[in-house]
Amino acid sequence: LSRFREFILGKQSLAAFAIFALIAGAITFGLYRNAREYNLQRIRDKAISIAATGALQFDPKDISAVHTPADIKKPEYAKLIATLNLIRRNNEGIKWAYIWRSTNDSNKLAFVADADSLNPYVTEDTNGDGVIDERDQNPAPGDPYDISSQLESKKAFLEPTADAEPMTDQWGTFISGMAPIKNEQGITVAVLGVDMLASRIDELTAQSFSPLVVFVGLFILFVLIRFAAINKPLMQEMLRAMNLKRILIGSSIVLLVIVGLLYGLYRYTLNIVIEETGQRLMSIAATAASQFDPKDLNELHFARDMKKEAYQRVFKKLNEIRDKNPEITWAYIMRPTDKPDMLEFVADADSNYNLPNLWIGYYDGKKEPTEADEAVWPGYQYEVVKNEPLLYALKGPAFNEKPLEDQWGSFITGAASIIVNGKSIGIVGLDVDVKNLYKKVFYKMLGF
Repeated sequence: LSRFREFILGKQSLAAFAIFALIAGAITFGLYRNAREYNLQRIRDKAISIAATGALQFDPKDISAVHTPADIKKPEYAKLIATLNLIRRNNEGIKWAYIWRSTNDSNKLAFVADADSLNPYVTEDTNGDGVIDERDQNPAPGDPYDISSQLESKKAFLEPTADAEPMTDQWGTFISGMAPIKNEQGITVAVLGVDMLASRIDELTAQSFSPLVVFVGLFILFVLIRFAAINKPLMQEMLRAMNLKRILIGSSIVLLVIVGLLYGLYRYTLNIVIEETGQRLMSIAATAASQFDPKDLNELHFARDMKKEAYQRVFKKLNEIRDKNPEITWAYIMRPTDKPDMLEFVADADSNYNLPNLWIGYYDGKKEPTEADEAVWPGYQYEVVKNEPLLYALKGPAFNEKPLEDQWGSFITGAASIIVNGKSIGIVGLDVDVKNLYKKVFYKMLGF
């Protein structure tokens, strides 16, 4: 006991404890910053996906009809507002949604529409802080917005992007995702913006990382190392009490613990990536669902219907959604059947009458065709038990928290219903090949 007391109260030990505390604090801070940076990227990716998919919903003709406050009475303006609100309503975490266009001043943009500005001159306590001030002011068409310090806002006219760091303006602090709205000639006519509260970054970090636990754990580890180093006689006595066999057993146990910790960290990171991917796919599906014309879907029931203009429009839209979100492997639409355990395909981004019925090696790289290379057509039956999120999506946006498997591979699915008069007439499904997620986690653990 006296030796332990000397160890605790000795000047060398006290100095060592202080150094250990600083080292543990520095490592903990580094880990916290890494976790926060990862969660920032999660929010950026989600905002970009929502903006890129949402931008496809707007008609450039509607945008060209709105320039000044007097245009708020036009039906085109009401249509823009309705679409902005639909995007926000279908995507949890979106605080603001709006459309900008360029001006003659490269450092200023002009508002076209804002989800809360159906009547921009009616001021309410929109942020719920009990005070009506400039943060509750709704922008009107033509109102300027300064982007002199926002480089990403300028890039948004070229490609989907998001703020690299939280940005603050009169309405709060946000991460903005932005994407160009283009006409048929591919010319950008405006930019769709969606804002997510920056406070979400710290909320996600707090859920996945506890600085106090990490600090205490590291500090105890360093103290034990110090204890072993400074109390050599005590350690020698402990070693003499054990034979070589016990030492080897102990070393093996330590090695197994280390391997177990690494595997646990891998599984933990994989679960985070899967959840993040599923939520993002669900958001994209929910945003995309309103882009499909129910009349087109109603025409598609048989393989021969792939030659109809309706199928070509749906096929084109599915590919546009996938092109805007490169991580997506498969994009398709299904509908319910009279069998509760069965859905049927309406359209698929890789299936058309002018494409092969078999995609030899398209996904799995094999030379011989398998069922994984099989194309689908309107009316093709699909067993729901293979992908339960598609069944849940009949009631609301859904995604699977664990990889699912069918004849086309193993994947994560995000899905949302196409609703008409309160009833689901179809489901937009988006899949990511799980092998891509395994690679993502592996590279992340290596620090890439």
